[in-house]
Amino acid sequence: MICSGNEIINFFNIRENVQQVDISNFLYDVKKPGRYSNNELNCKRKRVSEKTLNFALAFPDIYEIGMSHLGLKILYTILNREPNFAADRVYAPDIDLIKILQENNIPLFSIEDKKPLKQFDVIGFTLQYELSYTNILLMLDLSNIPIFAKERDGDSPLIIAGGPGAFNPEPLSIFFDAFVIGDGEEIIIKLANCLWKNRNATRDEKLLKLAQLKGVYIPKFYLQIDDKSGCYVVPKIKEVPSKIEKNIFTDFDNIDKIHSPHLMPLIDIVHCRPSIEIMRGCSRGCRFCQAGMIYRPVRERDNKIIQKLVENEINQNGWGEISLSSLSSSDYSRIESLVVYLNKLLPKTHTSLSLPSLRIDRFNKQFAKSITQLIGSNLTFAPEAGSQRLRRIINKNINEDEILSTIKSALSFGLNTIKLYFMVGLPYETDEDIIAIIDLIQKIYNLHSVNRTIKKVHPFRTLKINVSIASFVPKPFTPFQWSAQDKKEKLFQKITFIKNHFKRNKKIRIKYHSLEASTLEAVISRGDRKIGKLIYDVYMKGAKFDSWDEHFDYAIWDASARKNSIDFEKYAGRRELNEKLCWSHIDIGIKEDFLIREYEKAKTTEITSDCRYNKCVDCGICKKVSPKYLDKEDRRYTTFTYKKFNLPINELFFKYRVFYEKESKLRFSSHKDISNLIYRIMRRSSLPVYYTKGFNKHPKVSFCPPLALGISGKNEFFDIHLTQKVSKSEIIAKLKFNSTRQSPSVLPQDFIIKKVEPLLQSSMKISHYKNELISILSDGTIDWQNKIINYKNNSFFMEKKGKIINLKKVIEKISFQPDGILLYKKIVGAGIFDILERVFGLPGKELNKLTIERLRIF
Repeated sequence: MICSGNEIINFFNIRENVQQVDISNFLYDVKKPGRYSNNELNCKRKRVSEKTLNFALAFPDIYEIGMSHLGLKILYTILNREPNFAADRVYAPDIDLIKILQENNIPLFSIEDKKPLKQFDVIGFTLQYELSYTNILLMLDLSNIPIFAKERDGDSPLIIAGGPGAFNPEPLSIFFDAFVIGDGEEIIIKLANCLWKNRNATRDEKLLKLAQLKGVYIPKFYLQIDDKSGCYVVPKIKEVPSKIEKNIFTDFDNIDKIHSPHLMPLIDIVHCRPSIEIMRGCSRGCRFCQAGMIYRPVRERDNKIIQKLVENEINQNGWGEISLSSLSSSDYSRIESLVVYLNKLLPKTHTSLSLPSLRIDRFNKQFAKSITQLIGSNLTFAPEAGSQRLRRIINKNINEDEILSTIKSALSFGLNTIKLYFMVGLPYETDEDIIAIIDLIQKIYNLHSVNRTIKKVHPFRTLKINVSIASFVPKPFTPFQWSAQDKKEKLFQKITFIKNHFKRNKKIRIKYHSLEASTLEAVISRGDRKIGKLIYDVYMKGAKFDSWDEHFDYAIWDASARKNSIDFEKYAGRRELNEKLCWSHIDIGIKEDFLIREYEKAKTTEITSDCRYNKCVDCGICKKVSPKYLDKEDRRYTTFTYKKFNLPINELFFKYRVFYEKESKLRFSSHKDISNLIYRIMRRSSLPVYYTKGFNKHPKVSFCPPLALGISGKNEFFDIHLTQKVSKSEIIAKLKFNSTRQSPSVLPQDFIIKKVEPLLQSSMKISHYKNELISILSDGTIDWQNKIINYKNNSFFMEKKGKIINLKKVIEKISFQPDGILLYKKIVGAGIFDILERVFGLPGKELNKLTIERLRIF
């Protein structure tokens, strides 16, 4: 491990004179500029600097997907609480920005500090899904960082990965310097401290130091061997362990290891809600489920901490929905008392609840009554298989009577949409098991007809069933890791058979995941280092965003596999029990003989009971770390009635107009984004807010005519409805209210509340505003005088929704101002950008020269 002296560099000199990446001139050219403008609330205040060890936490998919991932945000919070470390985030840019970065030689940058990724010390990727792996190469490429680990020198950041995909690191081992196996809350600080202490060491010296940490795998120090016994990995040097033992986070109630308050995006994302983790791990033992094995043992978070986290998120951030996160939410020991508490708390702000991963056998009538008052009319269950025999094979210990009884209870409380998850291609599956899926769906649908007769439900309110069918994928570290995946043709026949049976029933929708994508998921998840060459080859042929149907091109993967002599059927096929596996050097704490026992039990349909409620199943994890369960609660609890906070119909409410400025940093936040922000501000304001009717209640707010994307506003406003009279000063104070010192502001930097005025009967209604005054300033390169002359001498028309519009009739008046014009125009008819392009000859590429601001509406 000897390196030349010129590889030794001064740690603090790497980032000297680093300049921020500026893409402001290109934001008019991208579809969703809010992804890149950093308008989030609750961001860190610490900046990346020359005096800190800097991490870029990377998610290899677009912002809307990555911002919904809790794990990355937990590490972000933990690192930024330490004085010597700073963490920023980066997400994969969408296709439009990728093109801009490549054409203009702009490096990929972090979202907050806008620093080039190459200037960070560590880039940490989370590996959530196999088909996002090509995006990792894309992000490295866009950052001008060598894709292969062996090609990076001392100036390059260390590229590290974690997450569920890291449990078989070999397909990505040629690209990454290190993998972190298991939970990241504690190891991330140990890793950072190790690098901090060795910041002046060579790259190989740093990696060797990291290899001494528990759960850190450095691929360059290991060799892959292929022989008659299988494919496996062994150390190349004696200084590294032969087995990499996963990290298990046990201090689950440590509030310093929790992400709070949650980052709040201004643009809409996949799951725009805070995710409160109530439990980690699962003891059910489903034989196909990788997460249920790799995240053992179960660790439950204290109920009081969860309640406080939920309360703080509502009070500080005004969320409209809260999510309780775990692999099996209804298995949480204190779920009933937690729901009772939420039944008292959430209705006060009309906040709804998302409770994923509900278990059918834990969904009793009393629990259903409590939970359906918070989650609305939709519920999701996962029978996984249609027949009792196949459910026993996969160790899903629920029977059909329990399934039907549970859904019948849910329907009796007003649910009208059920989502069901099934799998096809499971080991030992027969044609009768596919028919059983059809029969079970039909029986569930028939329940609503019976319920409608008993309850005298309106005849048009029929039950909707959304069925999602996934193909079985054999995953490492599960009892079915030795099983084969069905061929695509066979899977397609099974799914088509189910779809055709319900094709005339419009209330039952059948969706399924791409079969080609499922094949690749199996190949990559069980792949060795040869698969890394395949991933590189398909990336070089243009593959990216493979997890998105509109971008996924299986033909590229198929051609590259043939080129690299990779047989997909071999990688997705059956493995022998005595075969050495390329992930066997990773120790997840579960004994291999336990997985073999479970594999053998599946053949005889023998159930393994849940060790939470029965005897230990000897999986091996408790010899490392014992599970943490809360004390069992008395299940004879009292259900609180969902209190309604609607005003009587004849009760008066009081209207106020709130004036605000939307300045330049928010100009790329859409009208919908700003509207959602205002709803949140109202929710957490503690004002006597009047809420709309219906289940999805929100503050009654009326908004002024929307601003076009890319324009700031000086005198914007919205009208609020309150149930009591409140002074103007108190309204302003509560709208600006900040309940925590850790958050310098609950408002975005460029959202400025100016004043509040009560609305009288004589006040002008929003619908009466017909015109707007817009200021357009340029950089001095535009000859406005000639453009005005041209405007006066010519006519301009455009077609909109089949109508020909005379643009001159939209423009009321034009006047000069220094380096620009004041444009008086009608709000409807044509947008400002249509006028700039068609009347003044300023296409989209010229817009970055302009500063456009709406001064007022009238």
